[in-house]
Amino acid sequence: MLKFIDGDRRASRREFCMRYLLPKAVIKCDGEVKKVENLFIKKTLQIGLCEQCVTEINGKGYIILDFGKEISGGVRILNYSTEGANRVRIRFGESVGETCAEIGEKGATNDHSVRDMIVSLQRYSDMTFGQTGFRFVRIDFLSGKCSIKSVVAAEDEKREYIGSFESDDKLLNEIWHTAAETLNLCIRNGYLWDGIKRDRLVWIGDIYPETKAAYCLFGNIAEIKNSLIFCRDQTPEGSWMNNIPAYSAWWLMNLCEYYFRSDDKEFVIENRAFAERILNDLCACVNEDGDVNFPFNFIDWATHYAADSDEPADESLLKKYEETAGTNYLLRMTIDKMRPLLQEFGFNAEIAEKAYKRLNKKAYDIKKHKQIAAFGVLAGEKNAQNERVMLCGGAKGLTTFLNYFIFTALEEYGRHAEVFDMIKTYYGKMLELGATTFWEDFDVEWAENAAKIDEMPGGDKKDIHGDFGRFCYKGYRHSLCHGWSSGVVAYMSENILGINKIGRDEYSVKPNMYGLNKLKGSYPTPYGEIIVECEKMADGSLKTDVHAPDCIKIDK
Repeated sequence: MLKFIDGDRRASRREFCMRYLLPKAVIKCDGEVKKVENLFIKKTLQIGLCEQCVTEINGKGYIILDFGKEISGGVRILNYSTEGANRVRIRFGESVGETCAEIGEKGATNDHSVRDMIVSLQRYSDMTFGQTGFRFVRIDFLSGKCSIKSVVAAEDEKREYIGSFESDDKLLNEIWHTAAETLNLCIRNGYLWDGIKRDRLVWIGDIYPETKAAYCLFGNIAEIKNSLIFCRDQTPEGSWMNNIPAYSAWWLMNLCEYYFRSDDKEFVIENRAFAERILNDLCACVNEDGDVNFPFNFIDWATHYAADSDEPADESLLKKYEETAGTNYLLRMTIDKMRPLLQEFGFNAEIAEKAYKRLNKKAYDIKKHKQIAAFGVLAGEKNAQNERVMLCGGAKGLTTFLNYFIFTALEEYGRHAEVFDMIKTYYGKMLELGATTFWEDFDVEWAENAAKIDEMPGGDKKDIHGDFGRFCYKGYRHSLCHGWSSGVVAYMSENILGINKIGRDEYSVKPNMYGLNKLKGSYPTPYGEIIVECEKMADGSLKTDVHAPDCIKIDK
């Protein structure tokens, strides 16, 4: 028998694949809506013939509900009775502003998932509407009378975490858990999605930070392999992965990471010809001077050069130059990462090595973009200029997609304190603005005089959702739960907990407290969890306990 599942508890039986969450607050209520407080009372989710505890609507009006956190799913409405017309309009929003917007207003859209709909509520009905990402729901009662028993969020089932992170820094813990939740919501339908509102697609470059986080949180889940297969099968010969040349490189990067984590030789053998083909296609685009001649360059939206841009000419040319540098660095990183596979599985490595030599002929002078400078460092150009670019302005210039690489590259310079400050400033600002998952993009300068996502738009404050965003995700089209922003989880696992896989059954465990006094965390392996506990003692020494399955070799 189906029963109400409290938001803080999971169903004890696996067939209960959804949780039902009561609203946490009413943002606004207007019109002939009475006894709205009844919506906060936990009730049996079954309509009866004699319901007493209902919310009454006697005509036109609306209510905006806050479910307290980002949700993947829909809204379930139990309606007791109706008189006359029973049409209602339901609008989902990742922010309050989005629930109030008309389609087309500030980028509000029904693309990818329907977020704005008109439905009919029937007598004695129990109906679920929508399948999207949201935190807020606005219900407009367009005509007639009705008595509503319950409005609950129907939340899709999520994975149980294996990896963990806890320290004596509450903000750092919240950042970890919020990033983890972001990824968890984006694991849908057997694949890794970019976002649960938009695009709900498998972008193979986007998911590289997701896969890095997934290995830290859940281990080698099936969705990673499924996503590799899906993108392979969606790429006919002569085409680029996701129609972006750099994303073909990211597919190879993901393949290497998958093999390193799984030791799945059969999968590599199955994909050998495909991998060799796209590697050769990439290498064929490398000019003799080391520049990469892709038909379409893309590293990150913040670095993307567009010929029709309205940016100043000098800014536009700088983007073009640094984006070209980024493609060079990405191919160097890809070939480096592919070398173990080239050797083990008998790839024809001659074309790749010739391209690698040409790539290394080129030296670039990066002046602005942190992610390009980071790629340079990870591709072998560890110099003072790249360090300066990454440190310039602290959290300014970070983007959610490629922060993992920026933080990792700064580790090469021993810049632990600066990375800590960047993480806490950048992700902390999103949390201050009401984030319960991390966003498709964020610029810390947007936060100045901006309203939180759980506030009604208007007044003298900017709408952090509707008034910002860039490129293809302006305004309310901007996703506030985007999987690529989970890469910070991987950084924290690898560099703070200090747990890294270094061989088939071998892991390095070297925690870095970075000013923390207490630290505890876990990391999934095929044989069980590695658990690390660290505490700074009164004399300044560090007490570290590591627990791992017997079959795993630990390098401390």
